[in-house]
Amino acid sequence: MLKLRNAIAVLVLAGPTVLCQPLSIPGVDEPPELCGPPKKFDSPSPIILEFSKIMENWKENDAERIKASRIAFSGFLEEHPNFSPAYAMRAMADFCYLGSKDHDSIIGDVDMASKTLTPELNVFGPSDLVALRGKIRFEAGNYKVALDDLESAMKAKLDSADSIFGAAGTKPETSNANRCIWTMGNLDVLSQKFPKDYRLPLLRGLYLKFFATFDEKLYPAAVQEFQKAALLNPRSPLPHYFLGELYSKASFWTKAAWASDEGRDEPVRKAVAAYTKAIQLDPDFTPAYEKRASSYEQLKEYLKAIPDYDRVLELDKENVIAFADRGLAELEIGRYLAATNDLEEAIKRKGEDSNTLSMSYEYRGDAYGKMGMYREAIENYSNAIKYQLANMTFLITLKQFRGIYPEYRNVPDEALVRKIDTLFWPQYDYATMSKQLLGKKDSEWSISMINDLYEKRGDAYLRSGDFRHGVLDFQRIFKGIPAFADTTERWRLMGGQTGEEWYVDVKSTEFTDNPRLWSKFMQKDKGFNIQAFDFDCKDRRIAITSTATYNKDGEFVNGSDSNGGWQRIIPESRGEQMFDGMCRGREDH
Repeated sequence: MLKLRNAIAVLVLAGPTVLCQPLSIPGVDEPPELCGPPKKFDSPSPIILEFSKIMENWKENDAERIKASRIAFSGFLEEHPNFSPAYAMRAMADFCYLGSKDHDSIIGDVDMASKTLTPELNVFGPSDLVALRGKIRFEAGNYKVALDDLESAMKAKLDSADSIFGAAGTKPETSNANRCIWTMGNLDVLSQKFPKDYRLPLLRGLYLKFFATFDEKLYPAAVQEFQKAALLNPRSPLPHYFLGELYSKASFWTKAAWASDEGRDEPVRKAVAAYTKAIQLDPDFTPAYEKRASSYEQLKEYLKAIPDYDRVLELDKENVIAFADRGLAELEIGRYLAATNDLEEAIKRKGEDSNTLSMSYEYRGDAYGKMGMYREAIENYSNAIKYQLANMTFLITLKQFRGIYPEYRNVPDEALVRKIDTLFWPQYDYATMSKQLLGKKDSEWSISMINDLYEKRGDAYLRSGDFRHGVLDFQRIFKGIPAFADTTERWRLMGGQTGEEWYVDVKSTEFTDNPRLWSKFMQKDKGFNIQAFDFDCKDRRIAITSTATYNKDGEFVNGSDSNGGWQRIIPESRGEQMFDGMCRGREDH
């Protein structure tokens, strides 16, 4: 019913903890995402370590090991009577795997698991425990209270209510040997007992909704169940809310959605109508506003989404999703300052381990970039990259990491592994992290997801006048992420004047003792010129070394090598802008 190994991993992670200060590596111009304090990690308490030791013996298909674990849970609870997961595990051992009929005792364990539940020990959430209790009562023949429990579990977990059944396969089941799992057969029994109770078609619709991703033929059946629930209880917003979720799901997973934009948008419009009906029935039903706003965003109707997010935040002032998604909607319609404020509120409320924290920093970087606040954009993109790296560094090899970050090419493996370990994975010791980074083949994981961030930050660096770091970010893609090297545009817009745009080639730009770059100057409907520039950073001079001219169709017209020699920098000219970008911090070298 529950993914036990993943759940217990929330409490304890393998390997002893090594906490230390971040390692600054002398002689390396370290990027901002690899500086700063290490990720916070609290060592598991002795109690959690003791419990995890018991769990090492747990094996679901081995009755003898389940019995031994059950005895160990009992001994553990004598010493630690307020440890919620141990009560839940003993209840599952008895009911799910050992076939105990002592329902009262098992329910007592589930109730104690709920009573002693704390945020730190939230391995089994309230909805999981209530759904389990309901299944025990169902097996005991107490159908009415079993249905009440199933309803409570559903309402405690509205945004993922179709997961309360504990189903783990890809097809609906009428029976299952594991008594913890709710099946359609169980719901059939309840439907026969309570044929006019709207909760039964509601739950049946949710059950079918869970499996519809795997078989879209189940969508119509789920729709019919929700519609039946709405007829049985026309005052409840829940059938319409779940119907909206079903339509939203169809916009991603059906063949029609994959085939055309209209096939994708039609179910989204149906979802909007369903959420609207739920809101009409309950004007304070926060989840319906939130989901309708999301549907409006999917349809790119951002001006309609924003009032719904406003309403969500009236009803729930700490709703992090509303802050984040309203910020994105504001970004899309050009309200950049408002977007930065909302995304800041979202970032404040998201935990360090949030899998969407990187996105909020990225979008806020986009908003700052649109306002021309490039330093602020760079800071936000750097934070977005940092949180992407926090996951990515456990998947790639050290060689792949060096490909992205050539700054560390001369740093010994041990020093670099310790740095990555300290910054991103303090829960693991050096030996574990070294094996992870050095013990895999280089082709095991193709780097992705992060290339867009390097591209965006590279553009922000260039527009801020920092060519060196801008070019370096593009080189991270060209050399370190080969899957995206050919699809990343090498000519990057720098600005322009009336009738002309100026681009820099980030692929061929060189930062040697005398830096060199290629620039493209495009004139509207008149073709373009490409010129190569050399820079003498020490004496503040610039030289044009090559020129090529193309017509408006991109056909070569003429070219030449220039012998004009070095020229002094003209103040407030494009040459000065290029010189500053190429020679920043190098004039005395």
